[in-house]
Amino acid sequence: MSQNKWRSGLAVIEHLDYVLSFKSSKTKRLLAILWLLLFILSGAWTAPITHSPGDAVASADWNTYVRDNLNYLLSGRQFVQLAPYVGVADYSKTGAGTTTFADLDATNLILTLTPSSSRVRAWFAFTATISAGTAYYDIYNTTLAARGGDATVGLVQDANTATTKQLRVECIFTGLTPGVSTSFKLQFKQSSTANTVTVKANAFSIMGAAQEM
Repeated sequence: MSQNKWRSGLAVIEHLDYVLSFKSSKTKRLLAILWLLLFILSGAWTAPITHSPGDAVASADWNTYVRDNLNYLLSGRQFVQLAPYVGVADYSKTGAGTTTFADLDATNLILTLTPSSSRVRAWFAFTATISAGTAYYDIYNTTLAARGGDATVGLVQDANTATTKQLRVECIFTGLTPGVSTSFKLQFKQSSTANTVTVKANAFSIMGAAQEM
């Protein structure tokens, strides 16, 4: 945290203590100050206050609601990136259980962050093929317990059989709870258990990222 932000925070706390001293008990004053201190230390977005015509803008208000919020919009939004993942073998899926959406790899192909807003954009990029029929890909969010795409066909479909191609799955999730950790996982399914979906990981990288909006 910058010294300017810390000084501004102290000024706001001192002002709040002075105002509350007229109407509040010591316990209420302490709780209010602790609540404000948590916001200052978090470095997250602070909901602006409403001014009326003629109101003076205190330097602490300007620094908190204008300067710090602009800094947050520039570089403070939560972001997580999957380091280019290269496994020891390709993901080859066939047989029972492959015609309903399931995690491709819940351990390595997962993006977790704690957003300060209710919206996050998530994406995965990979190389894949299918032996016959159609493969479907989607992104699953653990907080919403839902996928981002269509219930039947997901976000991306691949019916170009026996041809290796690069695919990208992307979705904007809304309705998340600010301040609560959430995860995004790449999921797949196929049209028939007789077919084989292959997502390349041996000498092929799988990438992904999630960022609050």
